[in-house]
Amino acid sequence: MYGVQKKNCGVLHIWSRDFDREYQTLSWLECDTTFAGGHKIVTHLRCSVCTKFESNIKSGRNYSSKWIYEADSLRTSNIRDHARSDQHVHALNLLRRESSRTQGQSFLQSTVIGKALFSLSESEKAKLRCKFDVAFFIAKEKLSFIKYPQLLNLEARHGISLGTTYMSKVSCREFTHYIAECMRQHISNCTSSSNFFLYFWMGLQTPEILPFLLYG
Repeated sequence: MYGVQKKNCGVLHIWSRDFDREYQTLSWLECDTTFAGGHKIVTHLRCSVCTKFESNIKSGRNYSSKWIYEADSLRTSNIRDHARSDQHVHALNLLRRESSRTQGQSFLQSTVIGKALFSLSESEKAKLRCKFDVAFFIAKEKLSFIKYPQLLNLEARHGISLGTTYMSKVSCREFTHYIAECMRQHISNCTSSSNFFLYFWMGLQTPEILPFLLYG
């Protein structure tokens, strides 16, 4: 009626605590309960992380919805097997990346520079965006950072208001670093939420393009 086994809730709490060091069970192991004989009994197990990221993991290899829609085998081996499964590892990585982004935003908002950025007016943001665009152009075209103030002066001659801050080659180097970090984070987020990667190699002597599918 309640699955293969029935366990007291206290037993599940002990499992969660004992397995947390190796499998982080306290962050994802959940259960459905009922009352039987005056005791609160576990009827099914669930994984909150796989449930949260179901849309990202359901097309992966060996996907199973059992831990999303009630796992009824209440054994420690079942918990271990799920914790080691490809889909759970993938979902847990997605959760860590999401948490990292949130913590990074919170940290930025707590710094002097971060508070200044978040408090900029729209006109100041437009000026800063223009300077980032110039820094991106310099990096993409492999130009020297010394060209940055010269290009900004050219923009100013065309009537674009840029203000007086972040006009040096040092600022260009810093902007380029932030752009690179943003692109790295974007690529990392895309790959972590994908179930496969498609790579292309262009032959040096032939025009053929060979696709390779690497499944994660």
